[in-house]
Amino acid sequence: MASFDWNDIRFFLAVARDASLSAAARRLRVDHTTVARRIAALEAHLGLHLFHRLPRGWKLTPQGQALLPQAERLEAEALSVGRAALEVGPLTGPIRLTAPPILANRVLLPALHAFQQKNPGITLELDTSAFPLNLSQGAADLAVRVGWPQETGLIARKLCDIAYGVYARTELAEADLPLLGLGDGWQGSSQQTWLDTQRAGRLAPLAAGDVSTLLAAARLGWGAALLPCFAAADAPDLSLVPGHQPPDRPLCLILHADVRRAPRIRALADHLIATFTAAAPMLGQRPPVRESP
Repeated sequence: MASFDWNDIRFFLAVARDASLSAAARRLRVDHTTVARRIAALEAHLGLHLFHRLPRGWKLTPQGQALLPQAERLEAEALSVGRAALEVGPLTGPIRLTAPPILANRVLLPALHAFQQKNPGITLELDTSAFPLNLSQGAADLAVRVGWPQETGLIARKLCDIAYGVYARTELAEADLPLLGLGDGWQGSSQQTWLDTQRAGRLAPLAAGDVSTLLAAARLGWGAALLPCFAAADAPDLSLVPGHQPPDRPLCLILHADVRRAPRIRALADHLIATFTAAAPMLGQRPPVRESP
């Protein structure tokens, strides 16, 4: 136990959560051989067999299951120490922000560039992965998300509303088109729930997890897509489909309660609030349904 490396707990938790060496490696940004080596080292130090190595993934053994709650408490304490250090830190250092790709390209990149020019001691990392990162586990410092957070320990502020519409190629907008799906990552979301009520059991010819792909599919005539109106505004070949009135969705700024007083986090949060306040009219605008040619 004298040679026990506490950092190995990170590797244990990543494999336990993802049940896969490759997925854990992506989460930790290392190669899968490093993950396997660190797990083997942890098992050797503890004298425990923590995972069943199965052909289709790694599964916790009973010993691993017993260790999991303690490992999660250790992780929570370590993250808490890091967040406490942020509060007394200077206006320098890294900030990791996560946001949907369509907002990153349209609104965030210019705003982040202006912020970094004013605060050269702060370095920024922008994550635009399709699935929201877990702020409670320290995967990001700030998140811009459509919808309110479901995780505990987070605080959120509504930035603005985003208007949604159902779009299709203009010449097909009056046709009885199938609705495109949103992909597995959207299960349980209000957008998916609304689509399910509109689809009435009809199968989607295509499902995709990001707005850009749905936009491209609608332009190709795959079907009708639920899209943020601002994202469809630059596609002159798309029109709103009559008869669909999806609700607006709140856009929220989310952070962990422990980091809200950190100087650099607070500075970026204030900058983002101002940015989206200015962008609110554009993000919340719903155009009229076009008349048929």
